[in-house]
Amino acid sequence: MPPAPRYQVQDQRILPRPAPPRQPFPARDLRTKQNKHWKSWKVPERRSNGVRIKTWPNSPSAGNASDIHFENINMDNVGTPILIDQEYCPWNLCNKQAPSKVKISNVSFKNIKGTSSTPVAVKIACAKGLPCEKVETTDIDLKYSGNEGSITSQCSNVKPTGTRVANTLACATYQALIEECLIGFG
Repeated sequence: MPPAPRYQVQDQRILPRPAPPRQPFPARDLRTKQNKHWKSWKVPERRSNGVRIKTWPNSPSAGNASDIHFENINMDNVGTPILIDQEYCPWNLCNKQAPSKVKISNVSFKNIKGTSSTPVAVKIACAKGLPCEKVETTDIDLKYSGNEGSITSQCSNVKPTGTRVANTLACATYQALIEECLIGFG
């Protein structure tokens, strides 16, 4: 059978064949993704994300993503240099009402330096039903290259540990600080 023509004829005009509608990436078996280590590289300028872990809401199957480590990485004017996004939904083709079924644990971001093109340089958005565990940030030195406020972090459903990380990038939320103080007095 010959391949489909690349062009179609319409009203005596030759037009490029329209691309099929975009579909989300096919669901892959995410039961286990482990032991990944990215070390000593540079993220080029103007990338939308730096180092990242993304899972879809309402994942097709339950799974684990663990022992994932990013180390000695330089960012050059990158949007969101450090990202865990368990609400990743390209083209709005997901059911965001159902959380991701992928459990993320034992993740480290070490010696990440450079510049962020957005104020939110660290975003760790974990699934409500499966909070991320053992997320570690060490020696994070990121500067905001823009003028829309100060550099900051956003985190949900995670309690990362941090060493030599600026307070604004440490994901310390007011509620987490209150809980930590209450535990200390308990």
